[in-house]
Amino acid sequence: MQISIVHHLSLLCCMLMGMLVSDVQAQQNAQILQDAVDQAVATNASLLQLPDGDFVLGSEALRVDGAENLTVVGMNTKVIASTCDDSYLKIVNSGNVVVRGLTFDMNPLPFTQGTITAVSTDGQTLTLSIHDGYPSLAGEYVVKRFHVFSASEHRFKPGTPDVYLSSITPTENGRGGVAVSAVALNHSVAVGDRVVFNIRKRAGVHIQTSENITLDQVTLLTAPGLGFMGRFIRGDNRVTNCVIKPGPTPVGATQPRLLSTSADGLNFAYARQGPIVSNCDFSFMGDDSINLHGVTFPILQRESDTQVLVARPYGQESFDWLIQSGDKIRFMQSPAFQIVNNSNATNFEYVGPANEEQLEQIRQIWSPSKTKGSIYRLSFDKPATQGIGDFLDIPIISASQFQIVDNYFHDHRARGLRIMASDGLIARNRFERLKSAGISAGPEYEYWREAGWAENLVIDNNTLIQVGQGSDAVQSHAYVLGGISIFFRSELQLDNWPVNNSNIRITNNQIEDTQLAGIFVRAAQQVRIQNNQLVNVIPNPLPGAGSNYHLSVSQPIDVDQSCDVKTSDNTIE
Repeated sequence: MQISIVHHLSLLCCMLMGMLVSDVQAQQNAQILQDAVDQAVATNASLLQLPDGDFVLGSEALRVDGAENLTVVGMNTKVIASTCDDSYLKIVNSGNVVVRGLTFDMNPLPFTQGTITAVSTDGQTLTLSIHDGYPSLAGEYVVKRFHVFSASEHRFKPGTPDVYLSSITPTENGRGGVAVSAVALNHSVAVGDRVVFNIRKRAGVHIQTSENITLDQVTLLTAPGLGFMGRFIRGDNRVTNCVIKPGPTPVGATQPRLLSTSADGLNFAYARQGPIVSNCDFSFMGDDSINLHGVTFPILQRESDTQVLVARPYGQESFDWLIQSGDKIRFMQSPAFQIVNNSNATNFEYVGPANEEQLEQIRQIWSPSKTKGSIYRLSFDKPATQGIGDFLDIPIISASQFQIVDNYFHDHRARGLRIMASDGLIARNRFERLKSAGISAGPEYEYWREAGWAENLVIDNNTLIQVGQGSDAVQSHAYVLGGISIFFRSELQLDNWPVNNSNIRITNNQIEDTQLAGIFVRAAQQVRIQNNQLVNVIPNPLPGAGSNYHLSVSQPIDVDQSCDVKTSDNTIE
């Protein structure tokens, strides 16, 4: 069967095993691709072969919506977004979908970059010149933060903080500006250093309310936010052989692109099963390589011994699609977030938008600027006494049972792995030249309120070289103070910590050349640290590091506020 598509008269030929889209010329409207995807979904095709060439998106993402048992292949297909208003690709309400081989980019880029041409005597005021061929410092590009790169090497400059600005004043033509830092630079930034201003707005590839999704050999050259994002997902989801890296030098430019994605490489949350991430190469992102987490629900009202109202600081979300009867609930008391009771869910339902009284409670929990919130009713089988001011999480929706194996994470801001999930394997990965810790596992119950406690982890045979290179990694506000860190972040300073991170194996890892401890453990129990090789870790004292959280660190393997931690056969050089 042959089907005619109005746009450029592309031919779609249904085949016995799927569907083939004929080749089309480069730089065409991506509606051609959307029509092909829609036709494949409508006809229950098993294979869709996309044409070679470059395809430009309008204001909306390419959508795979309602697909079942479909493989989409585009080994030489490049999708180019023209705005930051939507993702490149959205996979929604779908199951058993494979996307293989597409490349994604943007024009104009979601960031601009330049060189520091002058620094004030106190080191806090910087004059900038925007590189030829990159967007002007105007409109959405005028943000009060930037990343600092080395003057001569393509890498984040070691020893510099994350720079947040008290003011930024672009020149009239947008080809330069003057920035005043809101953080102490301590002359760590100099004339000739390069900087990047990036927009954070949308994920590149967005998977939602779907299950059993595989991304294979997909390449992201930039994104105005997260690279790969998963929300409200179930089943066996995989990201394999994927690459995040800066794209080619723009036309008219002499300086290479410094940044890839504006935020994390991969961020999966509210997932009944964590992803398998393997054989990937992620670099030059504006944040972590991988972030896995769940949600911390505050209790706004106790309706009965087995029923509470909980809140979120957003509009209605798909938790009722995700949470199932029988799911384990952990009740916690702040500020320590000690687990004080367990129960099992019997029902979870959306109640409605928050009223003014509830919204005020939400503002106190998350941010004074929140303008909306949603209320949910959670019912459970075992009576609990927790009420207003307490919290709960549901471990099964925190991306548990994940695997992160045989990947290369390098040259980016923040942490390699930021894991707030359980029952996972982290093995045979390589981490190089990161501003923060290479591997961190534990809950972010303060500020982000991203669940949760990490249990049943194996961290084995990873290589970490030159991680923790940013100055923020050793400041008073730092709380992941090792190349490999088992951590806990609470609302307030604590003298006695809960020990709810548990059953963690840290074995056969190689950690070299970091100002941090090699291995840092807090708020944990049943930890085994064995056969690790530490070379040139914490070479100098770190007075004040972590003091905001009553932390201190002084040993290559630094353990405190924990119990049943055993070390053996580790070498320290």
